[in-house]
Amino acid sequence: MISCIKHDKKSARKCSLDSANFNSGTYWIDVNNPDKKELGKIVKTLKVSDRNLLDSLDIKEVPRVVLRKNYCFVILRALTKDKKSVPIGVFVGKNYIMTVHPKLISSLDKFFNICLSKEGHEFFSMGVAYLFNRVISEFIREFNGELEKISDKLNKVEDKILKGTAQDMSDLFSIKKQFMFMRRAIRANMSAINKLNEVDSKLIREGYENGISELIIEATQTEHLVGLYDEKLTGVFDMYMTSVSNKLNDIMRSFSVIASLLLLPMLISGIWGMNFANIPFFGQKYGFFIPIVLMLMSMMIMVVFFRKKKWI
Repeated sequence: MISCIKHDKKSARKCSLDSANFNSGTYWIDVNNPDKKELGKIVKTLKVSDRNLLDSLDIKEVPRVVLRKNYCFVILRALTKDKKSVPIGVFVGKNYIMTVHPKLISSLDKFFNICLSKEGHEFFSMGVAYLFNRVISEFIREFNGELEKISDKLNKVEDKILKGTAQDMSDLFSIKKQFMFMRRAIRANMSAINKLNEVDSKLIREGYENGISELIIEATQTEHLVGLYDEKLTGVFDMYMTSVSNKLNDIMRSFSVIASLLLLPMLISGIWGMNFANIPFFGQKYGFFIPIVLMLMSMMIMVVFFRKKKWI
């Protein structure tokens, strides 16, 4: 699907790609999961490489920067509505910016609608370079928001561990999996954004010279958050394993106490069960109960001893 915004001196409004006149006005073309016919129309209208378009739709594509004769092409990773990382190709031409992606990207869709409002006039009036930087900034902020959500989830898991109500590690493994995918995408984006700083192109700087530097600062802050939450995730894992170890120690201590309580009674019963000629109290009326009493007394002595040592 192809969506297009045209901006002139008055306002920003929707238009079709067929009616676009790139000699006047500024355009943002957003392309979501296009078919072959739409790809052909884009190649014919904007004179961009079909290879670059296909790279933007390749789920396995990694972030990079390509400088062409009439446009600058950047691939980054962004988050979909279901919080999965997908590639997005950003094309920057003389009077347009085009975003191409295989799935709907929530942050991009939200910003696209903002650009159709009165606020959009401000974004477009500052030039293509400014709009390009704002689009990339939206991706970075989306990652920041998701990292904060991961932090909240880790806090909840941490509380469960401290309260002793954490039953298994399924939640923790789910968080770790999500975090690993996000960390890989954020670090790959960081490399591509740093590469933008080395590219000598007026298309991404004209009218907004400090834009790339600001993107690098934002991306660096996000990368620092990744390092912080990585340490936090490791700490929660260690806390959980310590909790499991403590529970196991409690169980083993309980078994040890039970075994110790039964040790003396078993010794007494073993002695009374030996086959020898003169068994103590054998001929007495209550001879059977005497070793039973001794066993109970030995158990009571052991209980008192354990409590004195604070083992139970």
